[in-house]
Amino acid sequence: MDLLATVPFLVLFLFVAAATESWRRNTAFLGRWVGAVNSGDIKTVCRLYHLRSISFLPTFCGQHIKTHEGVLMYMIHFLAKRPQCRVVEEVHHNFLFIFVTSGIYEFKVEGSDHPLVARFSFVVVFGRAIQHHSSVKPPL
Repeated sequence: MDLLATVPFLVLFLFVAAATESWRRNTAFLGRWVGAVNSGDIKTVCRLYHLRSISFLPTFCGQHIKTHEGVLMYMIHFLAKRPQCRVVEEVHHNFLFIFVTSGIYEFKVEGSDHPLVARFSFVVVFGRAIQHHSSVKPPL
């Protein structure tokens, strides 16, 4: 077999391998995020956000955060409340290297008797969030 004839197969193999690894990292994203929030692990939480391309609309802040430093500052204040997060409902879609998940989660924070129910969405590329939106769920 001609060496040049194997190049398309090699390219296809590498593409499938990269897509499979991306799928694995992306689908594990929400569980890793919730686990890091629940354990108060600020380093892991912040590593789950893209370093340069971020659009973050957090639950407990009215600002549109667009930098990794902004994510860090928000998470320092947020994790100081010792939140416990539980995913109530989740829908996700995987498109090769892009993972989109959305649903409902609830937070219990230290000093509060009632959980806060919020809607969320993440757009994840290669295991890191490039977009995160979270807002308090309005009453029906």
